[in-house]
Amino acid sequence: MAEKNRGPVIDYRTPDPAGRAMARRLRIAMLVTGLTLFVLGLLWLFIPLKDWPTSVLGYQSLGIAGTPLYPAAKDASRLRYLLTSLGLVGVFLLMQYLFLMPRGSWRIGVQAQGRPMVLSAIGAGFAAVLISVGLLATLLEIPDWWTSLSLSVVWGGIILLWAAWALAFALYWRGMDHQTAIARAMRFLVAGSVLEMLVAAPVHALVHDRDECYCARGSYTGLVLGGTAIIWLFGPGVYLLWLREKQRRTPLIGR
Repeated sequence: MAEKNRGPVIDYRTPDPAGRAMARRLRIAMLVTGLTLFVLGLLWLFIPLKDWPTSVLGYQSLGIAGTPLYPAAKDASRLRYLLTSLGLVGVFLLMQYLFLMPRGSWRIGVQAQGRPMVLSAIGAGFAAVLISVGLLATLLEIPDWWTSLSLSVVWGGIILLWAAWALAFALYWRGMDHQTAIARAMRFLVAGSVLEMLVAAPVHALVHDRDECYCARGSYTGLVLGGTAIIWLFGPGVYLLWLREKQRRTPLIGR
């Protein structure tokens, strides 16, 4: 009789010290790598301010000058570049936040139940549009079509692609819980960013018989956007690794 009245049994799983240590080292390595790349990205972004205006109007430029994010212009100013760069950093961090924000909560996290938010799809679309626009810009450089496109056409395409990617993610995620959707999106985005960089780097190295500054080339835009996407993905990647380890170590109650 006493045996029948026993309560829920906790399933104590035997921890694997080697696997746990390896998972911890992987998380630390990803965190350190992500922070290092983020700091290097900030240095690269703001370095044109050091030798303004030569860095923007000349060939010594780094950063976003010459890309659709900040087209080089005669009226370019240090303050304008600084404000634009700060705004882009803000958007970068905001999209990471939206990507990980579950439905009905403003706290960062992923839910094992419930459908993902539309805002998470917008965040995923941000990374996807960085990759796709970078790839298109690189491919359009080969026949020398990139520099002939007007800024309005480029930005119109960026907005349409962002909306299309957000819609695609939202439809693909239908019926999935937020955690599964985020994990699948991460695999897709990591593969896409690596592919984009593998295309942009050789094109930038091989197609160099052009008169314009390298910063105006499509392959440079591809490297900028692809590199930004890779750095962006480190944040959610580290968080998902931490979440998986947390769930693995949580005892199963009543199973």
